[in-house]
Amino acid sequence: MSSDIFLKAQGLSKTFPLPAQGLFQRDKPLLHAVSDVDLTLRAGETLALVGESGCGKTTLARMIGLLLAPSSGTIRFDGKGLGAFSNSALKALRRRIGIIFQDPYASLNPRMRVGTIINEPMLIHAIGDKQERRARVLELLKKVGLSGEDAERFPRAFSGGQRQRIAIARALAAGPDLLIADEPLSALDVSIQSQILNLLMDLRDEMGLAILFISHDLAVVETIAHRVAVLYLGRIVETASRDDLFNNPRHPYTRSLIAAIPDISRRKEDFARGEKLHVTGGDVASPLNPPAGCPYHPRCSLATELCRQTPPPLEPVAGDHGHLAACHLASEVQEEGVR
Repeated sequence: MSSDIFLKAQGLSKTFPLPAQGLFQRDKPLLHAVSDVDLTLRAGETLALVGESGCGKTTLARMIGLLLAPSSGTIRFDGKGLGAFSNSALKALRRRIGIIFQDPYASLNPRMRVGTIINEPMLIHAIGDKQERRARVLELLKKVGLSGEDAERFPRAFSGGQRQRIAIARALAAGPDLLIADEPLSALDVSIQSQILNLLMDLRDEMGLAILFISHDLAVVETIAHRVAVLYLGRIVETASRDDLFNNPRHPYTRSLIAAIPDISRRKEDFARGEKLHVTGGDVASPLNPPAGCPYHPRCSLATELCRQTPPPLEPVAGDHGHLAACHLASEVQEEGVR
């Protein structure tokens, strides 16, 4: 893993105006999907974004993947802001970003043969001639565990796991430096998930890819990630190396997510002692009307008046290098009972 920062996002926010709710309402309500997010990603590194459904993970990934313009904030690639790129340079930059979408059944054109699907990014970016592109298609099919004969078949002939392999081959076709994987396992059978996860890790190590891995499954994240950023209601509430985060979570929300990871042996021990599972209660607040202060305070058993009134900054946790938490009580949150 390189020490060079490939991508740096600062203050990224995205709001979506919604239709007015009444005849006499002048101002359109705003949905706050992502708020003031800072991220860095290095070559060869896997950064996982985790959080409940609707927390802003996909919106953030689409901004980083240049599919969605931020409402505010900046994104820098190799130290250069997007404003420094001409139209042609911006197209070349997009070539460096490959995206794997969540649903392998919906993300592949059912009327195109597999070879054409994988070839399309190379055509768009004018990579090689016809023979070179054909050779590249066959190489990629082999790399993801399929055969050259599969290039002539249609997506309907493949299982969900095989379709996701095709989607991975397409994402790699233009030779990206960054791979954005948006819940790439959630639509697959559990028996297939580990195969796709191992494939992604092998490709990362072989090709030196940076991966932005989006998931709500912390058991998967613990396997693949080097670093983890936890999102809640569009804000990063904690970020740390994988080991620091899982062994010593310093935000109550992270504690709750980790406590909910299925662990049969631990559950048996807990039930035998009569202990209850520590989980977060209540529902996530609406992004149309986020709460004052800490966005997590309505669901937090540790919340104080300070939490209800003042938003906590994302700042270093004492004693843990590179570990940041947005919690007024981070120094009081203990790891005991989490794992």
